[in-house]
Amino acid sequence: MAMIKYSCGLIGNSSSGLIEVPSLKVATINIGDRQKGRVRGASVIDVPVEKNAIVRGINISQDEKFISVVQSSSNPYFKENALINAVRIIKDFIKSKNKDYKDFYDIPECTTRYD
Repeated sequence: MAMIKYSCGLIGNSSSGLIEVPSLKVATINIGDRQKGRVRGASVIDVPVEKNAIVRGINISQDEKFISVVQSSSNPYFKENALINAVRIIKDFIKSKNKDYKDFYDIPECTTRYD
């Protein structure tokens, strides 16, 4: 994520392109329908899995008007005081006597090899 802030955008089908990247004020070219149904900001360009469509998406993402839209857009997933709330939840969990988590059960090493 740290490097994306200094890039011209993100190309792929990861949820981070819809959820985190809009806060960095760079474009996301979302390829395919893996993220279908998710809320997306104005900085997201949806394209099908097709070479020419992806190239068009790249060209749109570099257009001055679109860059202006991206720079002024907001992240639909932004939550006020998210960091403060996350720290509070973690502290409360650490202090809690009833830790509501699943135990880890290690699986014995597999003895069968597939060569």
